[in-house]
Parts: sequence; C-alpha cells; structure tokens
Amino acid sequence: MAEAATLSPAGRRRTDRVAERANADWAPVREIALANETAALDQLTRWIDGLGRDLAAAETVVFDLKLCAYEAVANIISYAYDDDGHHLIKVYADVAPGAVALTVEDDGRPFNPLERPSQRPADRLEDASIGGHGIRLMREIADAVTYRRVDGRNRLTIEKRFG
Repeated sequence: MAEAATLSPAGRRRTDRVAERANADWAPVREIALANETAALDQLTRWIDGLGRDLAAAETVVFDLKLCAYEAVANIISYAYDDDGHHLIKVYADVAPGAVALTVEDDGRPFNPLERPSQRPADRLEDASIGGHGIRLMREIADAVTYRRVDGRNRLTIEKRFG
C-alpha cells in the first residue's frame, strides 16, 4: 500500500514519480546505492556532478540538485534508522526534456518531510535555530517535491527543470 504526498512551490498538484517515470517523456538514466554513513555524501556529490556533465546542465542546476539530495541523504543517515546496522540508500535519476528528477529511497522509519511545517528563517543570527532548514531549502529550490511510502520504503523525489 502506498502513501503519497506532493508539493510544488505554487501549490500545484503533481503526479507521483512512479507515474511520471512510466510516462514516455521520462527515462531512467542513473542510479547509485550509498551506505548509511557520512562518507557516502562525497560519493553522492560526485555522482550528481557526473549527472550534470552528462546532461550539460548549468552549474546552478547541478548545485541545486546537490544541495537538495545532500540534505535528504544526510537526514536519512542521521535520523532514519533505529539501529547501527548497514543500510543502503538508493538514489535514482530520471530525465525528461528540460527536467531531471532525483528519487532518494531508504528503508528507514516512515518520514514524510512534506508534512513538516516549513521553518521560517530568523530575522537575526541570534534568533536562528539549528535544524529544520534543509526541508525548507528543498521546498524553495526544487520545482516539485514528492513523497511516497511504498513497500516499507520512503521515496522522496526532487524535480528540477532546466534548459
């Protein structure tokens, strides 16, 4: 049974990533499996750099993808697991004309970041809180963010348009 939620900056309803991938316009291009350890974050950023080169995407698009994916994977590594065991975090890249979608999938405890209230940036440094800003950044940077819980796995899809 799948639970789905979708958010786009303008509040538009979006189809989920699984349906989009089945659409003839979307094609899978890459995937990577990462260990649930902080050293995997460097591997993730290099992988996205390679994806950006393959797509001839602008540096700003690649930066945005890296920031969003890094935040998602770092949160999974830090908070998703109740044990110290080895877990794999998978990241899939799908492309369509003028767009790329990164799907981050993990077997951690259920967590839908779209249900979290957006943290407002502090007006003054003294008032700033630590934590909660990664989800806000993803919402602001991505063109769409989609969450699904499928077969005991979290799937967070971050879509960015370019071109």
